Amino acid sequence: QEVVHPEITVEGRRSIFSTSEGIARGVYIRAAPSDQNQYLLEGARIYNPLHFGGVMSTFNVDALRDVQVIAGGVPPFYGGRIGGILDLSIRDGTEKALEGTAAVGSLSSSLVLEGPLANQTTFLVSGRQSYPDVLLQRYHSYARPSDLNSSEAMAKVTHHLSDNQRLSLGGYLSWDTYRNRVVEGGGNELVNSLRWRNASASIRWITIVPPSLFLFTSA
Repeated sequence: QEVVHPEITVEGRRSIFSTSEGIARGVYIRAAPSDQNQYLLEGARIYNPLHFGGVMSTFNVDALRDVQVIAGGVPPFYGGRIGGILDLSIRDGTEKALEGTAAVGSLSSSLVLEGPLANQTTFLVSGRQSYPDVLLQRYHSYARPSDLNSSEAMAKVTHHLSDNQRLSLGGYLSWDTYRNRVVEGGGNELVNSLRWRNASASIRWITIVPPSLFLFTSA
């Protein structure tokens, strides 16, 4: 006797290198140093995105749609890297209604908001604050409190020009801070102060030409 089962469709977002805290926590490809990897977010290059040397995660995985990895045979187009390429895309915001998710952890907290902005236009905004110095021993008889934290923001606005064309504007900002001052009993003083920032913006036009041609351009 033949038994016919109903069709089952499973949907989800693909994401690799993901952990409970995010993505790309000191990724090593082909045994190359992590600074020999090229990071692209919405087509824009992100330099040194690893927070605290890779101890903290790089991007908020809840805001990402897809990650493409080129682990070998890197085309010259990407320029002088011996490791690999990590090409990341930010999700389009939902068209249904305003939605949001929040997460609070021991080392960082994050918030994602998304929803419709206008007719055929959606938005997504992601923010995250890290505070590993809360768990460090900050007070000593010979030291002042240290600062060790990072902030990160991602945003994307997408407009559907037609059923097979869309235009999007994406942006990324991050700040990292480390400062510590130690005064020894003999009057010797050691001050460490490091600050670095990433900022990028990109605009992308994507179209699908039936049946199997896919085109996009970005700046």
